[in-house]
Amino acid sequence: MLDFLEQLPPAQLRRILPPSPYGDASKLSKIFDTGTPRTDAWSAYRAALHAWMNGEPIIAIAHHIHRKSVDGNAKRGPQDPLPRAITVTGNAFRFGLSLIAGALTAIITLGQEHEPDGPWALPAEAVRALNLLPLAVRSGADTPEALAWIRAGVHTRVAAHLLDDLLPAPPGQSDDDLRRWAHGRLMELYDDALPGLGTAAQAAVISALRIVREAR
Repeated sequence: MLDFLEQLPPAQLRRILPPSPYGDASKLSKIFDTGTPRTDAWSAYRAALHAWMNGEPIIAIAHHIHRKSVDGNAKRGPQDPLPRAITVTGNAFRFGLSLIAGALTAIITLGQEHEPDGPWALPAEAVRALNLLPLAVRSGADTPEALAWIRAGVHTRVAAHLLDDLLPAPPGQSDDDLRRWAHGRLMELYDDALPGLGTAAQAAVISALRIVREAR
C-alpha cells in the first residue's frame, strides 16, 4: 500500500492523504515533496508505521517522526514529539491509512466479483491479509494473532502484542477461531487461571487490563 502511495504525484497524494497530521517539520512532512527529501520521508514513514503495527509504545514511534531528539522532551505543543506522534498515529494511521486500505480492499473485491478470471485473482493468504488490512492498520496489529487479541477485547495494541508473545495461538486457525481462542485465554487471565506468565513488567500490563475491565 505504501509503495502505491509513494508512486502518486504529490497533488494526487494530497487528495487522498491530507498533509495536516504530519505538520511542517516532522520527518514525514516531506512525503508530498519531490526528489531525495521525499524518498527519505517515505523511509521514515515506513519505519513509523512498522513501529505502530508492531506494538511499540508511542514514545518509540515518536523517534521515527520527530527530527530532533525525543528523549526528555515532555512538552505538549503540537509540534513536540508526543503530541505529534499521537496526531500522526490517530489521524494519519488510524483514520487516513485505514480508510485507504478499506478502499483498496473494496476495489479488489469488486474486481474479483466482475472479473473472477482477471488480474484480481489472489492466493488465499493474500485475500485474508487484504481483508484484515483496514482493521489491522487502524488497530496497530501486524499479524492475525495480535489482531485477534484486540478483537477479543484487548483495547491497547501494546498489550495485544505482549499477550501474543506470551500466549502464542495454535497454528492453522481461522480469524474467527483466533478471536474465540484469544477471548478464552483473556477470561482465564482475568480470573488468574494462568499464573506465572512473563516478567514483572508484563504482569503489570495484565494487571492493568484486569483493573480496566473491573472498572467498567
